[in-house]
Order: sequence, then structure tokens, then C-alpha cells
Amino acid sequence: PGYVCAYSSVDPDEIVVTKPGTRLSELTLNWLDDFSVKAIRVSRDGARLVMLVSSESGDEVRLGAVVRDEEGVPLRIDQGPVVASNMATGMGVVWTDAVTIAVLGVQGSDSAASVRLITVTGASTNVSSISQADSIAAGQGPRNLFLATADGRLMANVSLRWEEIATGLSDPAFPG
Repeated sequence: PGYVCAYSSVDPDEIVVTKPGTRLSELTLNWLDDFSVKAIRVSRDGARLVMLVSSESGDEVRLGAVVRDEEGVPLRIDQGPVVASNMATGMGVVWTDAVTIAVLGVQGSDSAASVRLITVTGASTNVSSISQADSIAAGQGPRNLFLATADGRLMANVSLRWEEIATGLSDPAFPG
């Protein structure tokens, strides 16, 4: 706990971790050699990563397990399962709780962006679609989802539909 993780845009197989007062550590992800990372998020408990990756066959969502030493220092990230694949375009991924991920993506060239909830076991549920969505954020729990659109609207998921709650905004985020 207390570590910051960042994806290295210079070395595509590397996650850099650090915490104030410590040196940088590089964790190699050799199992991502054939992919380009579009987004990476650490679970709130720091035990797992979710990665939105791209390859020639399309975008997919992969999990990784953070392995730590007895003092809690991250040592490596072990490969976990692919929980979503064959997406035309993945746009964002966030943890909604300890076992659920929300993925913003487009399935086909003519379709609107949609949100899909996926558990770490791979079970998934479609939330709904919305035109012009380009980023996603989640509070605590899968019912606490927010999207920003290309034209600056902030949308909240309310009773299975998207409701505009503000304008002139982009890139919503929550702590954790």
C-alpha cells in the first residue's frame, strides 16, 4: 500500500513503482510483448492490475496479480486471465469494486460506445451505450459510474440510463 504505479511509455514491457522516500522499481511484463498498453489501473487494495491492451486481433482486457515481499514492496506482476477480448476499440477501464471492472469500448465501427461490467472471473453484463463517450470513471460499486463525452458532458448512470449532470468537463476521476 502507498505505492504509485505508472506504465513506462519508453519501455513497453515495464511498470514503474515507487513510494515517497524509496527508489524506483521496474517490474517487467514480458507476457505483454505482443501488445500495446492503452490503459492500466490498480485495484483499490493494490493486489491486482487491469490492463486494456491492443494487438493486431483487437483490444482486450487482461488482469495481473501484484506479488509483494513480506514488507509489502511490489516484486513482480504475474499474468492473470483475459477477461474480455475481441473489442473493436477499447477506450477505458476502471475498477468499480474489489472484483468488478467497468470497460468503455466500441464493438463495431458503426456502434456507439458502451459500458460493460466484467468480474475477475470473466462474467459480464452490458450496462448501456452512449454516443460520444470518451472516458470513464467509477466510484465505489458498479452503480456509481460516470462518463465524459467528446462534447464536454458529464454523464451519470442512473437507473439503467445515462443522465447529464454537468457540462464543460472532461476526464472524470475518483480517488483510489
